[in-house]
Amino acid sequence: MANIKISAAVLALIMAVAFTSCSRKTSDISGVNGLPESAGTQTGEASEESSGDFTESQSSESDISESTGTRRSSTTAGADSQEAESSGSSRGTGRTQDSASAGSTGSFQTSGSISTASEAVTSAQTTSSQHQSASISTTTPTTTPIPKPTETPTPKPTATPKPTATPTPKPSPITPTSGGYDLSSMSCCDIDGNQVSGDIFSGHRLTMLNIWATYCGPCTSEMPDLQSLNGQYASSDFEVVGVVSDYYYTSPQTIASVIAGAGVTYLNLDSDALAGISYQYVPTTIFVNSQGRQVGQVYTGARSLSEWQTIVDDLLS
Repeated sequence: MANIKISAAVLALIMAVAFTSCSRKTSDISGVNGLPESAGTQTGEASEESSGDFTESQSSESDISESTGTRRSSTTAGADSQEAESSGSSRGTGRTQDSASAGSTGSFQTSGSISTASEAVTSAQTTSSQHQSASISTTTPTTTPIPKPTETPTPKPTATPKPTATPTPKPSPITPTSGGYDLSSMSCCDIDGNQVSGDIFSGHRLTMLNIWATYCGPCTSEMPDLQSLNGQYASSDFEVVGVVSDYYYTSPQTIASVIAGAGVTYLNLDSDALAGISYQYVPTTIFVNSQGRQVGQVYTGARSLSEWQTIVDDLLS
């Protein structure tokens, strides 16, 4: 767009210069040769046209010659007229030659103006091209991309292996008393009617089997101490189990009432657990090992808490 605007301005300047030059040359020709104003006008028009095309200049020159010929034919009568014609022809020819010469000079000067304008246009185009080249060559500097920092993967913490639980070896069963009771094959029920076997002894090294009756005062009196003993030695692989000797001779409500009154929570069995055991008094207490075999002696009668603690400690040692 900048090139188009520059070229249009230069062309307008060329046309203005050419027109001014042609006008001046026409005025000079009219003053020097003494031509009539109409002839000067014709010559100016011929000069203006010759600024654009040399062929049109030749056509104007031919028109002037025809005008001279016409004057010559109108003065053919008489010898003076011939002299006048000769003189007029000479002057006309001279004017024609001057006009042609002036036309040629105007054409040359116009050509020079065109050349000068052409050089100006070429210079303007060259300058515009240089500006374009400079604008094209001036490139916007590219921004160098900043590389993203490489993310360093955070190592996952190594899971600490759980310590392997070393199984605690079970202590060897307490040596049974020679000729004592073997309750390993026992089969009975608890006071709630659940089936029980000799396997209940396998969970503890020492089990205290206390035989009692609902009507026995000393039995019910020591039951709270037996409850305490069961709690104190729970971590020593010890438990207390009661056996209701009159289970089939009393009501379940009476049994439940006695147990609740003594605050007992340990297991109590029916009298089927006494199969193969011989006893004469209640309470009677027997200790068995994890295999259901008797250890120590058979204890008849009630004892205090401290007395039972001493007996248990001796059997577990």
